[in-house]
Amino acid sequence: MKKIGYYIKNYAYYYKPQIIGVCILLFFILFTLYNCIGITKPKDIDLNFVIAQHRSVSTSDAERLKKAFAFYTPDVNGDGKAITDYEAYSLALHNNAPDPKASFNNQMVTIFKSKRSVLFILDKATFDEYSKLGVFADLSLMYEKLNKDEPIYGLPLESLDINNIKGMDRMDSGYYIALLAFDADSAL
Repeated sequence: MKKIGYYIKNYAYYYKPQIIGVCILLFFILFTLYNCIGITKPKDIDLNFVIAQHRSVSTSDAERLKKAFAFYTPDVNGDGKAITDYEAYSLALHNNAPDPKASFNNQMVTIFKSKRSVLFILDKATFDEYSKLGVFADLSLMYEKLNKDEPIYGLPLESLDINNIKGMDRMDSGYYIALLAFDADSAL
């Protein structure tokens, strides 16, 4: 028994760097597998909305919208907190692509088809482009104050009563809010 202890002690002394290296490598392999398999608990988000526009998305505007929607969002998952999050997409991020417009359109079609979010905040150009495709719901059927004679697929953000949230009055104008239609797949 004394001989085995002596052998382990000598082996650890002479191969210390290799043993430490294998332990570090094993740690990174296990860490990577843990994250790739998806064992981590997803965030409990009550509302996820998409901000998409042709120019780059302002982080301060996105955070203001996040706070405004958190104020009005009910606690959907019952954890006691109303948590909102956003995904920001812009045509400006696709400038390195061979065809930036096609790359942006592919990304938007993927978002519409995945239905990760039903609430969209868009600039005027993006809103006009995608409302013609029929991917957004007709808000005149849901909102009593609107004219029911013609379909309305989005509202200017300024027309909503969210300007009472601190900082919303400093936000850029020209945003539209739209809801994804249930049959958006057939429009694409």
